[in-house]
Amino acid sequence: MKKILLIMTMLTCMMSVCFAADLDQPMVKVPTLRSEIYRGSSSVPIGEDDILRLETSIFDIIKYNEQNNKNTDGFYLGIYFKAWISLDDLADITEKYYGNTNKVISARNTSLSFYHLYTKIQVQYQLDDKSLCDAAHLDYDSLKPKFDKWHDENKPKQ
Repeated sequence: MKKILLIMTMLTCMMSVCFAADLDQPMVKVPTLRSEIYRGSSSVPIGEDDILRLETSIFDIIKYNEQNNKNTDGFYLGIYFKAWISLDDLADITEKYYGNTNKVISARNTSLSFYHLYTKIQVQYQLDDKSLCDAAHLDYDSLKPKFDKWHDENKPKQ
């Protein structure tokens, strides 16, 4: 009986070597649109008080993701969306204290570009503003006035 158990144990060990995992196999984790939107939106620096530093940081993050092959439509949607909000808010604050400076004009132009980029992807995926805010973990109700203003100002000309 002991010999049979010993032989069975040896056979089991030998067979397990044959079925061992291939350590060189690629591991793929498939991201969801929701997780990529959040990854993009959460990568925008919070609390930056200088327009040029914020713009530079955003472009650096985009470049890093492109170089590391982590640039997905969801990531772009999230980062463009949050960059639009952040730059527009910072332009409002900067203009209030310093007037309509070159930095403010730059921020307005860049935020407009980000607005067009994110809305293009948003339409492609047929996401409404509330769903986009939910995915980005942002409060839709507080952003609704901004959506209304920007959507009205940037309607396609008839």
